Amino acid sequence: MPLTTLTLDDKPFDFDIAVDDANRYINSIDAQDKVAPSYNLLMQTVKPEQKDDLKKVVLIDGKPNGFMHQHCR
Repeated sequence: MPLTTLTLDDKPFDFDIAVDDANRYINSIDAQDKVAPSYNLLMQTVKPEQKDDLKKVVLIDGKPNGFMHQHCR
């Protein structure tokens, strides 16, 4: 699959999301937990050299920012 680029806080992040990644993400979502599966998908598919920068954008007090989740679908 082609890379997907999201711009967060004016910084582009590149993700290499394969069909298996998307399927695993969809299968992991449930009514009680949507934020953690989204965070996991981002961390598993972002370019390795961008992982630390992405964490600075999507974590607040060490927890995934649910508000950011809405912008990363």
